[in-house]
This record gives sequence, C-alpha cells and structure tokens, in this order.
Amino acid sequence: MLRCYRGKGIAALVGVVLLLWTFGLGYYVAALNYPDEQRHQSYRYAADQPLDIDPAAASVPGTKPLEYREPCHNPKGRDESDLCAQWNAANAARDNAFWAKWGVWITGIGIIGLLITIVQGRMALERAHDANEIARESSERQLRAYIMIEPQGVNVPEDGLMRVPMDIINNGQTPAYNLEIAGDFLIVDGDPRQFDPAIHGRLGDDTASTDGILGPGSNRFSYAYMEAELCAPFWGGICDKNAAIIHYGYLKYRDVFGKERKTNFAFYHWGEELSDVESKRCRFGNSAT
Repeated sequence: MLRCYRGKGIAALVGVVLLLWTFGLGYYVAALNYPDEQRHQSYRYAADQPLDIDPAAASVPGTKPLEYREPCHNPKGRDESDLCAQWNAANAARDNAFWAKWGVWITGIGIIGLLITIVQGRMALERAHDANEIARESSERQLRAYIMIEPQGVNVPEDGLMRVPMDIINNGQTPAYNLEIAGDFLIVDGDPRQFDPAIHGRLGDDTASTDGILGPGSNRFSYAYMEAELCAPFWGGICDKNAAIIHYGYLKYRDVFGKERKTNFAFYHWGEELSDVESKRCRFGNSAT
C-alpha cells in the first residue's frame, strides 16, 4: 500500500513538472516571437553639425521635413554610430537578463528532474533487491535439505533393553550437516493420538550426535533404547491397545546455506507385535522448519 501511494505521488509530481515545463516553454516561445517590437528607437535624422536644423521647422518654403528612420540600419556620422552601439549594448544586456531568468527556471526544473530520477532509481533498486531476495529464498527452498523421520516399530527386548529404530530420510537436493537428535519415552493410557509434546512432554536440552552427513536422497537408521522393565506393568494394555509407548523428540541439522533446521517427531507404538505397521504418528508434535 505504501508503494502504491508513493507511485501516485511521483506521478502527480511528474505531472506538475510537465505542466510547468509546458507553460515555461510556451512563454519562452512567445517571448521570442516579437516581429513587431521596435528593437531600436526611431528618430529624425540630424547631421553631425548642431547648427543644421530641420528646414520644415524653420518654415522654409518648398522644403520637406526630415524623415524618421532607424540609425542602426544606416548610421550617418560618428554620433549615430555611438548611439547605435549603446542601443546594441542595452539590447544585449536585456537579452542576457532574459536568458538568465530562464536559466534559473530551467536549472530548477533540471534539479526536480534529477530528484525524480534519484527517487525512481532508489525504488528500482529496492524492487531489484526484493526480487533477488525472493529468488534466493525460492532457490533455498528448492535446493535445501528436508529431513523426515519415520517410525519403524519396537524390537524384541534384549539384555533388558528395548530398541526403537527410526528411519531418517533426506528428501532434499543437498546434504544435511551436524545432525543432532534428542528424544524421550513415555507410556500413556487411553488414546495416544492426542499426546502433545508441548503440553505433556518432559524433554530436556540434551542431544546426541548421529555422526556424519546425510546426503540428498539417502537415509539412515537411528536407534533409541528404553528399559524393558518400565513397560512390564503396562504390557497388557499395550497389547490390547489400551495404552501405548510414546516416543517423541526432535532432530536438528544445518543445511548448505548455513541455516539451522529442525524436525520434530512424536510416535506411538502399541499392539501385540509392536511392528512398524502398528507404529503411528501422534496428532501433534510432528513438524519441520
């Protein structure tokens, strides 16, 4: 909206400048068009000798009065030449004043035009910057790493531990670096799909590195472990799907653009076999940045 108002203001300013320019140009053309203006004063011829007088003024019979003429067209004598030079100097001074006045107006219009050019250049630069940002963000979204985590069920307890595998998949076009994962287990009664890590979770800030780089289009299994004795009191409910093992957490990584990304996960495991088919996502806690 601000750019819209700015564009309208610039258009109005350009219109005013063009109006002033048109008025000034018309005035200038009109000022140059003076064919009937008398550039030099007309006067009657008088000889260099001050004693010579107009015969008509002296009432001499049969004489004609001296005609009026412009001395600069046909000067006669030194005095007329000097007078003509003075007139030419005066006319030149007047013309200089005229052009000086219009020079000020033209300079002002030029300054306004320069300011408009600067503002338009600044706006074009801002638009180019915005376009570059959009292109850069679009390129990042297209090329960055995208990490997904899929549950793979719960393995048979061995040595008192239950192993919970996860399949970490990079669906992006560039590698993911510095992978760090954090997770926790809970056993809940009732419907595990309503578990929300933001409300019911207790996960701290401890993380574990997964060691290495996950390339584009590749996957890696990560394993979490929980003590089997923690599930012993709930085995009946877990097998009957009246209770479930909740595994939730997050995975952090860095993409090729140097930005830190995060994938959150929240799974529930139940059923007699605790297979990957019976492992599902909770309604909340699964998101990615």
